[in-house]
Amino acid sequence: MISLNSRTWRELHEKEKSKSLNRIVAGMAHEIRNPLTSIKTFIELLQDKKDDKLFQQKLAEIVPREIERINSLITNLIEYAKPEKIEYRRTNLKEIIQDTTELLKHSVEQKNVSLSYECDKNIFINVDEQQLKQILINFVINSLDAIILSEKTEDRQIIIKASRDDVYAYISITDSGIGMTEQEIGNCMEPFYSTKWNGTGLGMYIAKRYVERNNGTMSIESKKGEYTKIFLKFQLI
Repeated sequence: MISLNSRTWRELHEKEKSKSLNRIVAGMAHEIRNPLTSIKTFIELLQDKKDDKLFQQKLAEIVPREIERINSLITNLIEYAKPEKIEYRRTNLKEIIQDTTELLKHSVEQKNVSLSYECDKNIFINVDEQQLKQILINFVINSLDAIILSEKTEDRQIIIKASRDDVYAYISITDSGIGMTEQEIGNCMEPFYSTKWNGTGLGMYIAKRYVERNNGTMSIESKKGEYTKIFLKFQLI
């Protein structure tokens, strides 16, 4: 196992995070443009339809909703882009998964891949929220790349599921991508190991390290040519 000092770790983490941000921002442009188009349309019609009761009702309903949609996207992006500052707190797992899915959904769908989630209510864990987002983002991006590499034309999907029992919260991220052999599963945990020609080999390593820093455990199940499923476990509070 390669050992990285704290300074090297921070530098590599920021490099990988910047790479993720580039992909997220590219996908978010469309998500922001859509509500802006709706707002622009209402403004253009306002002069002619200012006395139309139905138009007024739709204006009052749709414009605030679209503004809140833009605000939510930008807020999530700003929160994710903040410099790393570890802060463990009682965290609603469903909210984190929703925020992460919202950030990545369009980037994923641009590649004709579906991204969905299922999450039980009232799952609370003690973690650093931004690190948990980083974990999920890294896994989703890896899953997306695995599906693209598989060159499948059907069953192109990434599914995040979260559940709980009396003691633990469980998260799984499943993709229908290229899959891995047992040897590849072992190697992917090492820094700088990548099967992609332009990969940094840090995504899985950083995610695994963050899982451990948040007192969680991680395991991988995969079948070459079919799927990969990542399992995470955190203690409930």
